[in-house]
Amino acid sequence: AYLLTPPETLMTSDAVKRLAVVQEHSELGQGFRIAMRDMEIRGAGSILGTSQSGHVAQVGYEMYLEILEQAIAEIKGEEQPPRIDPEIRLKIEAFIPEDCVPDPQQRMNLYKRLSRAEHESEIDGIEDEILDLYGRAPDQLTNLLRIMRIRLAMKEIRATRLDYNGSDLVVTFDSETPVRPEHLVIWAQQSPQRVRLLPGDRLAFRIGAVDSDQRIQKSFELTARLKESTQSGHMAPLLSEGNSATIRTA
Repeated sequence: AYLLTPPETLMTSDAVKRLAVVQEHSELGQGFRIAMRDMEIRGAGSILGTSQSGHVAQVGYEMYLEILEQAIAEIKGEEQPPRIDPEIRLKIEAFIPEDCVPDPQQRMNLYKRLSRAEHESEIDGIEDEILDLYGRAPDQLTNLLRIMRIRLAMKEIRATRLDYNGSDLVVTFDSETPVRPEHLVIWAQQSPQRVRLLPGDRLAFRIGAVDSDQRIQKSFELTARLKESTQSGHMAPLLSEGNSATIRTA
C-alpha cells in the first residue's frame, strides 16, 4: 500500500509531524504509540475536564500524566518517594550525532523517549527503531543507549550520581536507597582493594584507567550487582574477568 502526500512545503507543520510519526511507527500494534504522539502534537487539554486541546506538547504526554498523578496523590494525602533523575558522568561521548539523525526534532524526540523510558524493553525498542530507520548506530549513539540502560538500574537502587574519576567509579546514593549499608560495609571489608565507602553516602569501585567501552561495561556490572543485592539480601562476590554480566550493544 502507498500513501501519497503533497510536498512538505504545502503541508502544515502538524501534518509533517504526524507523517513522521506514521513513518516511525509502521509495525503492527503501534496504534497506541501513534495516538499518544498525536495527542502530544495537538495537546491533551484537561483530562479531567471538557477541554480537549491544550499545551501538553510543552512537557510531553508521559510527563503530563506523571505531574497529574503526583497532584492527585497530594490531594489524597498519599506519600510518594521523590523522583530520581540520575546523573552519569563517565567522561565519554554519548549523544545522537546529526549525521545519524539529521532532523533536530527527531533527535529531540528520541532524547525525550530515552529519558522517560521506565523499562529496558523500551530502550531496546527505541534502539531497534533507530537501526531500522537510520542504519547502524555510531559509537556515540551506542554509548548513549548503553548509558540509558545503566540509568534505569540507578533509578531502581535510587542512586543519584555515577562518576568516573580516572580510576574509580563513584556511586552517590539517595537517602532512601534500598541498598542496605551493612551489605556495602561487608563488601568493602571483603574487597578493600576494589571497594571503598566514602563520606556523603558514596561508594568507590576501583576499575583503573580503562577505555570508554570498559567504563560503560564496569558501570553496568556495578549497578547490576547493587540492584541484585536489594533482591537477594547480600552482595555477590566480585566476578572474574570473562565471567561478568554484559550490556546489550548495537
